[in-house]
Amino acid sequence: MTSDDFRPADLLPSLEPLVQAKRPDVLTLSPRIAFTAPSQDSASPKTQQWISTTHVYPAAWPRSHVRSAKSDIYEANIPNSYGLGPLPSDPQAAKAEQRRRREVDFDHWLQICGGKEKEDQIKLMRSLREGCSKSGHTARITEARTANEVQLWNTVNRIVPAALDHDDAPSAKAKDTREGITLIMAHANGFHKEIFEPAIEAFIQKLQGEQVRGKYRIDEIWVFDCTHSGQAASINRDVLGDVINWADHPRDVLKFLEHYLPETPCDPSAPPTWLPTFLPSHKASSPKSKRRLMGLGHSFGGASLTFLLHARPRMFEGLMLVDPAIVHFDDEKEIDIPFFAPLHEVPLARGAIARKDTFDSLPDAEAYFKSKPFFQAWHPRVLELHLRFGLRPSTIPAARALASEDLHENDLKRTPLELNNTKWHEAAAFCSTWMSMIGKRGMLTTDHGAWIGFVNMKGGFNNRSLAADIDALERGVSFTIEGNHLVAQEEPEALAEALVKVLETQSDSQKLKEEKLRRQVGKTKL
Repeated sequence: MTSDDFRPADLLPSLEPLVQAKRPDVLTLSPRIAFTAPSQDSASPKTQQWISTTHVYPAAWPRSHVRSAKSDIYEANIPNSYGLGPLPSDPQAAKAEQRRRREVDFDHWLQICGGKEKEDQIKLMRSLREGCSKSGHTARITEARTANEVQLWNTVNRIVPAALDHDDAPSAKAKDTREGITLIMAHANGFHKEIFEPAIEAFIQKLQGEQVRGKYRIDEIWVFDCTHSGQAASINRDVLGDVINWADHPRDVLKFLEHYLPETPCDPSAPPTWLPTFLPSHKASSPKSKRRLMGLGHSFGGASLTFLLHARPRMFEGLMLVDPAIVHFDDEKEIDIPFFAPLHEVPLARGAIARKDTFDSLPDAEAYFKSKPFFQAWHPRVLELHLRFGLRPSTIPAARALASEDLHENDLKRTPLELNNTKWHEAAAFCSTWMSMIGKRGMLTTDHGAWIGFVNMKGGFNNRSLAADIDALERGVSFTIEGNHLVAQEEPEALAEALVKVLETQSDSQKLKEEKLRRQVGKTKL
């Protein structure tokens, strides 16, 4: 594979299936209070509740790869750990059975990767790249129509501030003239949209701090699942494929922005208008015409949003990338696939396949997570949200429950649960991380008009090469901070502080010049 293979993606257009898709049977989720933060009205000392509602819309169709969704010619047959039954009561026998199950899972994972032959694995990876090339679009669409590929569905949370009491609301004379922000957010691989909420809360609180109070107003926040994560994964659980093309999540976000995002944001001085669970479709000629769109993505989510800069230049005012999963190579002139190891031996993928993914009950899951150093490092509220939204009942249909959050407390004590985002899909996304190079190339070479803010984690990817590339952009700036890759899970306050710094710097041309000057002065002189 050559560097030319990482040219910006031509996203497959979103079409309608030949047979109109039937809406999935899902329960209607009530609005919930996501968090409380200081009022965005600088004249009011009150706090405001931020309300989250969940919405469903059809994902981009068809998918960019034949193995990404069920059809007449492909069915993934993804193993279900719950169906294997409980482990033996004898400790030694249980360990032996666990070992046997892991080996079976690794054997199946090898099949998903195309087998041990390097040529077959390369063929699979090249077929992913073809899904991002205009030359392959006609064949993919024809194949999907002929094979009756299923329609996948996506879920998104809308988070908006509740109106202040009438006595505390701004008067007509003091009408808020700030241009509000609509945040578009995408999460890391293996997680779900609710994982962001503590970081969002801290971000909004810091935006109302003494240094920046009154400068910014957030009208709406739209936080997306992937089709294979969170509540969307519960809806699609029986029709998902086993291959993840990194161009498809950007396509899903784009379809929402152009066909399902309400034309205008909610009025911050009026009570929010609750939208239906299934959002109505409309054609938005320019989603940014009445909105100030800013993107915020972590890891996989950050890499995904970069695809949109090339696909729709000038749609986003700015993009905040939090330790994005964008790979770096010292020599991009000639790159071989697989890059680091055979696909079935990629460490992060093997770690996902070996992961415990079923639990006897919510108390069992909670005890397990709290016993692991990986989760012990998380902020307590993030872990609580992961237990509520990162798990789903193994034996209850989506019509009754999309996540453990939807069950009564007593039922959770005896209902078996499993990861919403299956280990198979998490591993598949890890194995196609190289596709992030396609989004990166578009971000760095397209005249997209957006500013870029990069939060680089020292204990994460610490992608100094990407930081230098972004700092070299006229409207790009990077900030390197202490902390691990999962900063949204472990240190939401530190992440929020970095995001405020990005927003402040990008909103002030003089501050941006000063930050760039510091980087020039700080370079080592030979």
